[in-house]
Amino acid sequence: MRFKILVLLWLMFGSWNALAQQALVGAMVGDVSGLVENADGNLVEPQCALDGAVDINSMGGGDLTAVVDGAASCTGALGLQITFHVTFDFRTYTLGGFYTDTPNGMVLDQEILFENTSGLNWSANVAGEAPSSNGPRAYDLQINLTLPKEAIYPGEQYPDTKSFSGDLSQIVTVNVPLEIPALSVSENLSVDVQLTGRWTAKTVPTSSNTPDINGNFSGSIQGLTPISLTINVPVLGEETFDLDIRGTFGGSLFVTSPTELTFAGAWAASTGEDGFGGDINITVPISNLKSLTSMPFTISGNFSVDPDIPSVDPIPVAFNVSGAFPFAIDL
Repeated sequence: MRFKILVLLWLMFGSWNALAQQALVGAMVGDVSGLVENADGNLVEPQCALDGAVDINSMGGGDLTAVVDGAASCTGALGLQITFHVTFDFRTYTLGGFYTDTPNGMVLDQEILFENTSGLNWSANVAGEAPSSNGPRAYDLQINLTLPKEAIYPGEQYPDTKSFSGDLSQIVTVNVPLEIPALSVSENLSVDVQLTGRWTAKTVPTSSNTPDINGNFSGSIQGLTPISLTINVPVLGEETFDLDIRGTFGGSLFVTSPTELTFAGAWAASTGEDGFGGDINITVPISNLKSLTSMPFTISGNFSVDPDIPSVDPIPVAFNVSGAFPFAIDL
């Protein structure tokens, strides 16, 4: 708690506060716990963080509808992002909607239903398999939310919060080792990749009058030029296929130490059929916040290539890159 307060002091009175602040509809607190499959196939407890925002609308006659958008993420070499969109209906006292476990997924295709556990507190379980560096990764998580009282009881103004956001963009050169033992292929290819996205962070009012902090990031991965590779296949002769790197990424903000914040989560390839992906981490060294010009990042995992050649299965290709996003804040 001591280092979280230190981080909040930086945010509220340091250089971020001087550059940007605005009123949000509302931010909220919550937490995530449970199990995620690791690289050895074992279910273990990961580090988790939750980012949530609530949009409260009056329906007239005292009826309210609160829409909650959130991102629950896990890290510790266990990259995972659960993005959800749920609605609280004042009349039926229900909180439910849909989620996806594909990082920055555009389609929320799985149902999620929160149960009221006490007062303003709600809980939901989500379980399934998400993309990872080893193929589908099992998870079984519990997401806990605390709805602000303004979402349930009309007539009160939700407290303003301070928010900060910026751009995530970088072109990186990735070395791609392609190994197909069945065809005696061993190539070390190179491709330029465009990373594009955004990050946000905000202070969150709590019942203890000590604000919390949460945030999220999301974006896309796109190879600038597909690589065409021609190989000799027994019986079939020469075959040509494209190596096209495409995917999405997303995660949440973690307070990891007195001098460091981390945006951590997952990425998922949108090529191939096996749903490969991996981990992504973006470091924010707050000890040097006033002169911060960049945020180091690492991306690791596998994407899948389908050469569309008979008897050749989709090929997992290692994807490992590091660099630094320019540190920028929207005014």
